[in-house]
Amino acid sequence: MNGSNDKTKFDDTRWDDNFESFVAKRTHDGRKIDFTFDTQQTRSDELLAKLTPAAHHIWMARQSWFKKFRDFVASDRLSQFNTLLSQEDPPLAITAKQIRDSLVCPYMITIRPLDDFDHLRIDFHGGGNDWGGSDERLSDYHVEASATLEEGFDDATIYTY
Repeated sequence: MNGSNDKTKFDDTRWDDNFESFVAKRTHDGRKIDFTFDTQQTRSDELLAKLTPAAHHIWMARQSWFKKFRDFVASDRLSQFNTLLSQEDPPLAITAKQIRDSLVCPYMITIRPLDDFDHLRIDFHGGGNDWGGSDERLSDYHVEASATLEEGFDDATIYTY
């Protein structure tokens, strides 16, 4: 199944005492992806049960979600990337295609409820030393893109290390 393990139901999700959240690990094309379920620091199977269907949905359609993640970051943050890279010594530039090619897949996906627990935000994290692509110019930058299951991606932020 696409070079990935077959854990689709997230039955292996466990509580992480350090991060005070539930976590599960997946592999996609040889790359590790951490799923984090933000239950607002409450160890509750009931809250977890409200979040895992979204993880299952994303995992089953991961090719599409990962492509949307790459495309959104490349289009939404291209100008900001070029502003940041222009301050390097020597100044650099990057294209949307180079960003898409380098941002193979997220290394972490966080699923968190909004106030009413009926709506969720999904944060895809990528970048740093985990870009996955060959473009080392991006290794100092981390990207977080947020989405909802219903409307897709609507926000992205770049962080520098």
